[in-house]
Formats: sequence, structure tokens, C-alpha cells
Amino acid sequence: MRGGDADRRSEMEEDGKPSKRRAGAGVRRVVDLCVGQRADGDAFSRWVREASALRGLSCEVLHEDVVEAAHAAVCAGRLRVGFLLDLTARWWHFDDPYVQLCYAVKDAGGLVIGDPDTAMMADHKAVTHHRLVRAGIPVPPTLVLRRWMPDREPTREERKLLGDRVVIKPARGWGCQGVVMDARAELSEIARARDYDRTDDYLIQKQVDYVRLVDDLGVERPAWWRVLYVFGEIIPCWWSPEDGYYRLVSLREMWTHELLPLARLAGEIARITGMQFFSTEICLAAERAAPDALYQAGGRPFYVIDYVNDQCDLRVQSVDPAGPPDEVVQHLAERFAELAWRHRQGLPLDGHRSLWLRRASDGDPTI
Repeated sequence: MRGGDADRRSEMEEDGKPSKRRAGAGVRRVVDLCVGQRADGDAFSRWVREASALRGLSCEVLHEDVVEAAHAAVCAGRLRVGFLLDLTARWWHFDDPYVQLCYAVKDAGGLVIGDPDTAMMADHKAVTHHRLVRAGIPVPPTLVLRRWMPDREPTREERKLLGDRVVIKPARGWGCQGVVMDARAELSEIARARDYDRTDDYLIQKQVDYVRLVDDLGVERPAWWRVLYVFGEIIPCWWSPEDGYYRLVSLREMWTHELLPLARLAGEIARITGMQFFSTEICLAAERAAPDALYQAGGRPFYVIDYVNDQCDLRVQSVDPAGPPDEVVQHLAERFAELAWRHRQGLPLDGHRSLWLRRASDGDPTI
């Protein structure tokens, strides 16, 4: 354990091994903030420990070497986790120790982000697709093939909606695994895509073409964003589907390119799904918006492309060029420490809506 006062030590030692001297002691230990992720030692882990220590919180990263021992201690009542931030549970795989840990912490009265039942439903793309459609959220035209359905080509009417190029994705897939881009809506390609996992449902979606916009540095970028949502705070980033590059959006860019719908869409997705921490991908399409389209900019419609990523990418750009900006990851670490502190104090966690933006490049303090 690193950070927090001594009377809140858990059953994990600093070397990542369960503490034998505490086993069977009959005293329940409390950890204020735990982070569930496969490995330790990254920048986010360091920053969340530092932010927790500043607030007098105990904090641990439950990596692969200790997660099973931590799960057993929670189930036995020897360990209580106040706030668990899960970054790695493989939903729908109930033998995964992180899935079991999330449920054990929830059942013992701790707060889990994301809540395992809520996250599992949000993670299922077919479930979330229908929820968003009913709520009027703009999503690509989509054909859903259930796992028990035979392979088939779209009908003539379905082809009119899907177009010539489609994206085929498994409903429970993650990390782009099993996703086929730029496919043809033909029987052979649909069958080949579904062979990735015949136990899953599949979405066949129109591949949306996006425009390009110029940022406040004069750089032309794909009109595609990853928008993070964390307990009412909305953090929009430019994101490139071509190379994964992130750049935090500025207030000037929000104004110039009419990007406020990004915040509205993220907030609506949070309301519809019940998720408190996630990212979503949104693009501005290279087509004309319908006259009554609620979410548009410059006469072009926004589409929500990847609905809910409940385990956000927290690599840092200084280490991996495809990671989010370091300042975003550090800010999230501080936010979660603050949320864990508020939870320990019994204070509300989600009372406001705010935007977290980059100052424009010329340093003008008004933008």
C-alpha cells in the first residue's frame, strides 16, 4: 500500500503479496480507494496514489498478482473497499477475477465505478443501441443479428439505409477486437466477421464518412472526438480514428465549430445508461443534416459511433502517442481521489455539469 494513514491498511503488502500476519486476525481492514487494473506502475497509478495521500485516503492498485487474494478477503469480511474504480473487468466473463471483485465489493456495500450491473448492460452494444435510438440519440443506421440467427444479407430496404460500406462489430466486443471496418454488406463478409465469436450478437452499421476541421493551431483534424464523462464533468478531446491521436478541445474550438452538442450527447448517454464514468466517440458526418436534426453543426449531423467505453484509456501521451494528454489523465486521477474522499464523507458525487477544456494556444485568458 502507498498513501493513506496507517490505520487504514488493507491486507496487501507493498510487494503485492497478501499479508500473512493479518490473515485470520479477525479485524476488518478498510481501503478508501482501490483501482482494479491488470498491472501497476503507470502514471495514472502514481498520480492517484499521490492525490489520495494528500486527502488522507488509503489507496491500492489491485493488479493481477493480488486481485484474487483481495477478492477472497472481501468475501470473508476481512477487507472492506470503500470506493473501487474498475478499469479492466471483462464483462460477460464471470470467471474473470475482476468481475468477481466488482460484485463482491458491491455486495459488501462499497461503491464500484462502473457499477457491474450498469456497466454490463451499457457494454452490450445491441442493448445500448436500442436505448439510444428510443431516446432520439443520433446513431448510424444499424442491423442487429442475434446469435441464434443464421447469416444473411441485408434486404433491399436495409441496404438503402446501410449504404455500400459497413462496420461489423460484436455486441460484447472490446478494444476493437472482432470489429471489421470498411466491409461490404454481403453474405460472405458478414459470415466471416461473425466467425470471430458465434456466441455473440452482431451489429452491422453504416460506415459514416466524416469531415475535417481546422483546430486553433491551424491543423486540419478529423471531425471525430472522444468525449470523457466523469460524474457530471465532460472532457471533449479531438481523436483521430486514423492514428489514435488525442488533443484536448479548447473553448475557442467549442465556439468556432459549434461543438456544444458533444457535451449534450455525453450527458444524455450518461442519463440513459446510468454510467458515471465512460468515454464515447462522436463524429461530424460528411452529409447534410435533416432540417429537424437536434444535434448538428454547420448544417452537418453528429453521430454517436462507439456508444460507451466504460474502461477508458488512461495511458499517457508522453509514453504512448496514442494515449490521452498527460494533463487529462492526471486530472482524472485527482478527480477520483476527490470522489473517493467525498464518498467517505457521505457527500454527493454528481451534483453539477461542467466542461473541462484546454486554454487556446495563443494564451488568451478569456478563451
